Amino acid sequence: RRCSAASHKTRSTTPLSLSLPHTSHFAAMALAKVGSRIAVGSDFGTVRYVGAVPPATGEWYGVEWDDSTRGKHNGTHEGVRYFSCDSATGASFVRPTKVTPSVSFSDAVIERYGHSSDKADSEMSLLDNRQRTVAVQLVGAEKVEQLIHQTEKLTVVDVRDMPVCGQRQPGDITKVCPLLRTVNLRHTLLASLDDLVSVGRELPHMFSLDLSDNVFTEWNWAAHIVNATSSASPFASLRELYINRTRIDWNTFFSGLHVFPALESLHACENKLTSLQCLPSHCESSVKFVDLAVNGIESWAEVCKLGILRGLESLVLNSNVLGDVADGSSLAAAFPLLRSLSLNKNNISSWQTIDALSSLPQLSDLRFRDNPLVKDLRSLHARQLIIARMPRLQTINGSEVTVKERQIAERFYLQTYAKEFVEGEHTEGFKLAHPRFAALVQEHGRPDYVPPAQNTLQDQLLKLNVESSTDPSKKFQIDVPRTMKVQQLRRLLARPKNLGPSAATQSLLLVDQRTGAVVPLDDESREIDHFSPATGDTLRAAAA
Repeated sequence: RRCSAASHKTRSTTPLSLSLPHTSHFAAMALAKVGSRIAVGSDFGTVRYVGAVPPATGEWYGVEWDDSTRGKHNGTHEGVRYFSCDSATGASFVRPTKVTPSVSFSDAVIERYGHSSDKADSEMSLLDNRQRTVAVQLVGAEKVEQLIHQTEKLTVVDVRDMPVCGQRQPGDITKVCPLLRTVNLRHTLLASLDDLVSVGRELPHMFSLDLSDNVFTEWNWAAHIVNATSSASPFASLRELYINRTRIDWNTFFSGLHVFPALESLHACENKLTSLQCLPSHCESSVKFVDLAVNGIESWAEVCKLGILRGLESLVLNSNVLGDVADGSSLAAAFPLLRSLSLNKNNISSWQTIDALSSLPQLSDLRFRDNPLVKDLRSLHARQLIIARMPRLQTINGSEVTVKERQIAERFYLQTYAKEFVEGEHTEGFKLAHPRFAALVQEHGRPDYVPPAQNTLQDQLLKLNVESSTDPSKKFQIDVPRTMKVQQLRRLLARPKNLGPSAATQSLLLVDQRTGAVVPLDDESREIDHFSPATGDTLRAAAA
């Protein structure tokens, strides 16, 4: 975490070095080579070329910047191609003398969480893991010892956007912050597995690691043989890993999955993934949650390749380009334990896909916004139709599906497709398009259908039987429009010639004439039609 605003005012301009006999700031010019990560001020980039750039003399670094608008060209200078860059303004040449020195992880922690005041170099303050300012007065070597004494209590550190380049002095991290559980290393100068391992091997308690926005020049764990079944892995305790916007190929990452034997949650968003090929084809993995939002996945066959993660319970696929899927059996076989699925902002346009998703045996939580299928539907109607087609759904778009809502949704679904049902009840086409319809008819009864030729204004009215549970003598019929709101209906019933003033405080219940199911009209602002009534149903006023 960053220091508070007050702490920033007193930060020393010179970063502290942990090891007194040597500096753990790395000499950038001596280390820079093709593939190296460097910083020039606050701008980070990757070295793509080292050498001369005629007619200028001396050595230059050709840099591909993380910020694609930072540069001046795409690796071509005066007609000569020195290296390639995707962006037309993502590259430039810099002198080695302009490169900002990188720092070790331990020094970055000291720099961000401990600093000298402007009054005296011996007056220090830093933040503990609860973000409380701790003031200390230090001189010389005692300063370093006391800083270590404070930072060793930290369990969470955030050194994002700092020129961190691994850890060169073994043991420094263990001395500075041995209890770390959550580490944010977003957008640093980490470039290789050696850099990453140098940090991980000294943090045995690390639970969460964020490596997002880093540019790894290699992710080949073959050179880092690790026994994933023992504590030998430098990431044996890691449960949560973020590799968003790192452009790490999925298969490349998967080949090193054994290095994270306890991993449960993986975030790999915005990596331009289109293929989810997983090699080897079988693995032992504890991964339960995967977030692949904002990629380019368009095939459900690719999604099913994630079935190699047999314990997968939650999958986020928002903002991909997934289309429709017809076969639910392949999904059910691939994801036997999947409980939660998020599909916002894809290209799904067929209800057949919703029926296929219903085949997932454990799926109870679905997020499904901004897809062509529901684009032209009222949000309420889209929600009701999805609920009706998915009998095990308990949560949709973050909102719980209650027993009452399911009952209303299923009746709405029956009424919506009543015409198709009457005209093609026994056809194979209708059965394929509405696989749950027959079961819902058994539960709620056959839906009413009025042919269009008879669809007059009078036919738009509901004829309801009204009764009072507190006064059995009051029974009558009433015609009301479907668009009447519950609060208007209540005022109508409260008239003296109807139920009288008592109706203003009584509960209103809608009783299905076919099944006897009771639905409370408990939302005064809703239209009556929201509760899926039918002509002949009973409207009962009961004591609140």
